Amino acid sequence: MTVVLSLIFEWTVPLFAGLFVVRYLKNVLWRVLVDLCGTSERAEFWVRISAVLIAATPLLFVLATSINPVACSTGDLICSIGLLRRTCIFTLLGMLAAVGGVAVIVGRYIPREARAARAGSSTARAA
Repeated sequence: MTVVLSLIFEWTVPLFAGLFVVRYLKNVLWRVLVDLCGTSERAEFWVRISAVLIAATPLLFVLATSINPVACSTGDLICSIGLLRRTCIFTLLGMLAAVGGVAVIVGRYIPREARAARAGSSTARAA
């Protein structure tokens, strides 16, 4: 793998993965934040902040753990496989960390009464 291709791979995979997650969660996150924030203007701010964090975290993880692409000799299969593996692993870890962080923070602001009502309705359905 050439140096240019490895750099393109290390930049595009986490960036597109983060953008995919942002696109997937945007409508749901919007509805939750409108409910929590009270106005659509406040919710729009927090949706945008969350989108930037979710999109950038996988890229940050990959770039923080990447090795110098010049260190691999051209055509070194082991080095190329290591690059692919490392990029995929840290992209996944970045996505999980970003979504998990947003979920924990948003979850802290859900009123306890709403949590208790949901828990009560799910146990009533199970019975």
